[in-house]
Amino acid sequence: MIYNAAGIPPAHHAIINDSRTLTTLQSLVDRALAGAIAGQFFDLDDLPNFRNLTGDETAQNPGGVRALGGNDTLNGGSTAALLDVLRGG
Repeated sequence: MIYNAAGIPPAHHAIINDSRTLTTLQSLVDRALAGAIAGQFFDLDDLPNFRNLTGDETAQNPGGVRALGGNDTLNGGSTAALLDVLRGG
């Protein structure tokens, strides 16, 4: 059985049944988790931001981008990335 970086077995794969897509997604999740644990984030400020992310920015900040406040718009680059949107309250 394949486990992620946190040692958690994957859930039932009823949604993603293509093994290549699943492997790519698992790799992105594992990299983001390792970056988050290491505190490697790119933080935006509380102002409205429009940001085109480059491959260098995402490579140097594997924990991801944290859009902390304001009305932010993020555009990804040409490299594979995982976007997880969380809304603060």
